[in-house]
Amino acid sequence: MVYNAETTLLLISATLFYAESYLTTDTTLNNKRLFS
Repeated sequence: MVYNAETTLLLISATLFYAESYLTTDTTLNNKRLFS
């Protein structure tokens, strides 16, 4: 598949967004385990 620059940027943004959300959720869960 060939992506143009705009599509590539959208994919990168989406990937970063989901990665950040996942990491944030993971960190929150770990903190709850530590401090509860």
